[in-house]
Amino acid sequence: MTTTSTTSGEQREDLRRSVEKLYELTDAIEEIYESTSGEVDWRSESLQRWIDDASSNTVEALCQFAAQMDAEADAAKKEVARIEAFRGRVENKAKWAERLLLDVLRKLGVRKIEVGTWHVGIRKGAASVKQLEGVEVDLGLLDPALVRTIPAKQEPDRKAIRAALERGEEVPAFYVAFGEEYVVIR
Repeated sequence: MTTTSTTSGEQREDLRRSVEKLYELTDAIEEIYESTSGEVDWRSESLQRWIDDASSNTVEALCQFAAQMDAEADAAKKEVARIEAFRGRVENKAKWAERLLLDVLRKLGVRKIEVGTWHVGIRKGAASVKQLEGVEVDLGLLDPALVRTIPAKQEPDRKAIRAALERGEEVPAFYVAFGEEYVVIR
């Protein structure tokens, strides 16, 4: 019975040391990344030593580091979305206040006013040409100088070309290329 508790204590101590080592390796990975600006710099002594000493601990530490960085990136994405939503709400409030201000200026019957440190004025919107709704335009009735021709754009249909290549057909000047290999961590 004493042996079991000693073994269990030894196992816990081994596990604790392994976890500490993984955190040390994770910190080392981040230092290497920061010192090489994310580039794999094969001349870097610490990186080369790390690669030369590759072991299951190295793989586990890299997986942990990648998972941690993915989690931080996800958190950053959520924070960006939260800030963008906040910005949208604030912009909508500003537009609402400007619409109210326009109504107040119209009710006062003024186009310009100075209030405190503010100079407020009403300006006309930008001019644009609109077509009457439901009215068909006969281009032949318009002066040719008022009509523009937009040529149809033709370009290779890459999805159709890929399908043809995958069926074994030859398509001049095209081939199927694969992206760089990447690691999947689950």
